[in-house]
Amino acid sequence: MSADEFTGPVDFAVFVVPRGADVAGAARQLARQVAAGTTSLLDVELLGLSEGEVVRLPLTTLHESEGSLLREFARSESDLLDDEDVAAVGAELQGDELAIVLVYEDRSLAPVAEQLSSQGGRLLWIGGVHADEVLDALEHTEHLVSDLTEEA
Repeated sequence: MSADEFTGPVDFAVFVVPRGADVAGAARQLARQVAAGTTSLLDVELLGLSEGEVVRLPLTTLHESEGSLLREFARSESDLLDDEDVAAVGAELQGDELAIVLVYEDRSLAPVAEQLSSQGGRLLWIGGVHADEVLDALEHTEHLVSDLTEEA
């Protein structure tokens, strides 16, 4: 398995920004991650409200002081979000907000997969852990440490 054959976890993130927010810094960071190969951008969607209804908007609606990065990301507008996804995001928006939806593949482990594959290894599973589960586990661990400290 080469690094190019590795398929990392595919996930999404929805960010809400006020209309007029300058997203140049975020666009630059995302471009660096894509260029470094740690992230593959599969879809970028911009959603907003128009007369109370959620609508897809062109990325050029966003304010970006440098202007060129958003045009580059427009190639990633692939409409992976279905109408139900769009409606769910829209239900959370206020009138003066925009939602930036990123569907991406985490490619950060591709070089590791390539090394393991070269030694006869294979990818068995790939998945995720919900952030709430991580927080619950950390809270439980903190309680255990606190209990042990109190007993000592």
